[in-house]
Amino acid sequence: MSLRREAAVNPYVAQFAPRLRFQAEVGDWIVLGFEHVGGRRADFAPGSPDLAVLAKTIPAIQSTPCPDVVRMVVERRWRSVAEDVSPMAGSALLHTDLNEDNLIITPDGRVCVVDWAFVSRGRAWVELGLLIPWLLKAGHSPREADEWVSQFASWGEADGSHIDLFSRVLAEKWRANSKTHSADWVTEHATLTKQWAAYRLGD
Repeated sequence: MSLRREAAVNPYVAQFAPRLRFQAEVGDWIVLGFEHVGGRRADFAPGSPDLAVLAKTIPAIQSTPCPDVVRMVVERRWRSVAEDVSPMAGSALLHTDLNEDNLIITPDGRVCVVDWAFVSRGRAWVELGLLIPWLLKAGHSPREADEWVSQFASWGEADGSHIDLFSRVLAEKWRANSKTHSADWVTEHATLTKQWAAYRLGD
């Protein structure tokens, strides 16, 4: 299903993503072939010039109309840990996984965003909330991450109580994930989301 989502959205995000060249299905197998893009993974560390590239990419994605082919709503992720997730519901196009590995910086300085498997629709600021743990992993303090995302209008205009709710449910979801998945990266993400929630909620 994730590959079908990625194939469906590709024509609408061609300015950001490698073009889909072919798609094949045989039995239970689905294969997608994308154009090759040379480059390196992004660096989100404090002071990295790639942060400026990221800062241009995020509003460009957020200003792209969310096509009808995007059926997944982002708030579904937290329905198991919150009674009301409607503050995260919206109509903006969300990549939902803007980590360093999913941004390729080409030799001429362009950025290519890959892995649209979990593309969703929701409030624009949720993209920034999902980015914060990756900023923490790259070396930012919670305060520095908060200051960095505050440059975006979607974050500044969001209801603070909604961001607080998001911070809480994000940490709770990853805490639950860490109980059932022992992978190191899951444990690390649970720690990072807990760190962010503690900062945001003053715990």
